[in-house]
Amino acid sequence: MTGNTLFLDRADALIAGWIKTYQPDFNPVDETKLEQLFLAADILDSAMPGPLFAQWQAFATRLGNGYILQIDKHAASADGRQSGRIKLAAMAAYTIADTGAIGHVESAFTTQLDGMISDGEPVDSGKRNSLHGGVVDLEPMVVAALAAHDHGENWYGITAPSGATLSAALAWLSPYASDAQANRQISSNATLASAQGSEQGDGMADAVPAASTGSPRGSVLLYLYASALDRQWADLAYKLGGTPKLWQRLEMGMS
Repeated sequence: MTGNTLFLDRADALIAGWIKTYQPDFNPVDETKLEQLFLAADILDSAMPGPLFAQWQAFATRLGNGYILQIDKHAASADGRQSGRIKLAAMAAYTIADTGAIGHVESAFTTQLDGMISDGEPVDSGKRNSLHGGVVDLEPMVVAALAAHDHGENWYGITAPSGATLSAALAWLSPYASDAQANRQISSNATLASAQGSEQGDGMADAVPAASTGSPRGSVLLYLYASALDRQWADLAYKLGGTPKLWQRLEMGMS
């Protein structure tokens, strides 16, 4: 972007070091930040020396194929780990422009929406009674949709057979992300209701909304990325302190 070859040479050296040294373990918790490696390589693209580009493509192929196997192995899962697998598989598939792999991951993406979102609520928000659980489920899916968006495809607009969409899940989570005071109050109410429900057996705890715990600021990247797909989320992203750094602007197609 700057035309400074010192930056280009350093970036090439960093990517070369990663793909020579790193051995994937196909654990999406360990490897979630590899999205930034994919971003860097995507920015460089044809500016990479030919041999390095070939090595990068081979690395992306290995990582993507491994994650597709993991997606299929955990097809019954609908949690944040599966979202993470889908994200990395999508980024790899688009990196190597493998239409078969892209189609396979898109199908998994739709299946994940179906299993992960119920009436707009991400599954891990309910399991953990936390804002963080919803972010863990949704952020990788939004990044996968961004990868598709950058290649002219609209995964954000996918509607699962159940009617679940990313847009509806983001809308469900947004009140908990947008109001720190309400978030703390809901968390306090949840603790109280849980105790009273246990003592009284009146089902009070079941009536408490999920997504009650976790820092609202922890959802800032989720809504920054979402705003690149749907501008309705931009105000919330900036309210949460979301002034994107350069790499984030690039990832969100906002450069």
